[in-house]
Amino acid sequence: MLGNIAFEENNYEEAIMHFQKTITLRSSLDGIKINLSQSYIKNNQRDMAKELLIKAASEKNTRYEALLALAYLANYQNDSQSTLKHLKQISPTESFTPYSTYSMSIILKSHVFFKQGNIDLAIETLLPITREFQPQNGAPTQDQFVLLLVGYLHLLNNNSSDANTYFDSIRTTGIIFYTYPELIDTDTNDRTTIHAWNTIFSKCRSEGYLHQREIIKSSCLDSNYETVVKLLYDTFRIHLSDRIYYRKTFLPGAQCPHVFTYDDVQQEWMSDTTILYLLVGKEMEQSQERTLKRFYGQLWIRELEPETSYIDSIYILVTDKNGTQVKLLPDIPDLRYTDEKYTILDYGDDILLSFEQYKYIQNPKHVSVVATGYYIPYLNTYTISTK
Repeated sequence: MLGNIAFEENNYEEAIMHFQKTITLRSSLDGIKINLSQSYIKNNQRDMAKELLIKAASEKNTRYEALLALAYLANYQNDSQSTLKHLKQISPTESFTPYSTYSMSIILKSHVFFKQGNIDLAIETLLPITREFQPQNGAPTQDQFVLLLVGYLHLLNNNSSDANTYFDSIRTTGIIFYTYPELIDTDTNDRTTIHAWNTIFSKCRSEGYLHQREIIKSSCLDSNYETVVKLLYDTFRIHLSDRIYYRKTFLPGAQCPHVFTYDDVQQEWMSDTTILYLLVGKEMEQSQERTLKRFYGQLWIRELEPETSYIDSIYILVTDKNGTQVKLLPDIPDLRYTDEKYTILDYGDDILLSFEQYKYIQNPKHVSVVATGYYIPYLNTYTISTK
């Protein structure tokens, strides 16, 4: 979605606009409240983020991510009690991966104990991650950031022997600068510790430290161990608000502009059908007929997908009680004829069409919309940026 693209480009006001529009159109879409909340956080609108996250925490599919974000907000405000309260609700029975919400909750909980001056408890809290995700057969662990953090916590605790154990785990596999998958192949941007690791690695690399043995315990991370630990935790916390959801593919049946018709009983506009279904690219341009569920003389065409639609013509085909077909033209002249004078709809655009002659048709038996044109999706042209 365009909101994700704006978010990755650090244009948070634009991201908020797109995510707000998506919520208005499709509030049940998994993760959309999380995405808008994270945009609010990035835009320093934390009260609005909190209000929305409380709602998201009541929804099964986003409950843990919402609780993690609420804990982050409380942690940002130095409210340790509320931070731990939210984190306690994130169940350890959730899928335990280096990137899971539960893993992130462990790191944030460790930060609370660090701020309280309890270094031993901060280390102990992180142990489930370090034990679970160790290098396998020489392959690098995806949690080198946590190994680095625990190593420096041990140094801060005057335990260089244990610190070197963790540092050696990093040295054994080599320091990795991770790249990111394309947007189309991603469900969520949940690689928080990878983002944090890359940020730290980029800092050292920019200062000329290119070898892993130069980075660990190097001056690029400051000679004061407490300063380094604070840097690592702060970097991690910054990237917690990068955790947003992506749509891996288009929704079934959604590759096209949406048609809304007014429901006289419900007294509201309702989704009816689509036009230009699967007509991707100029070479696929053709006329396509779609049956309408209801019709009272108007169509509301809305582009709800990340795509640009090119509508050349559109009309209503009505079959009356005698079996006679009547063709009704819209009130927008450029859409009356197939002449390549396209009406162009980008994501978020819409047009309202009126067919004035419909009121003169008595007892219509069947109504369909016939549209000519095509659309071009946005999605393949974007990739996730490496913040």
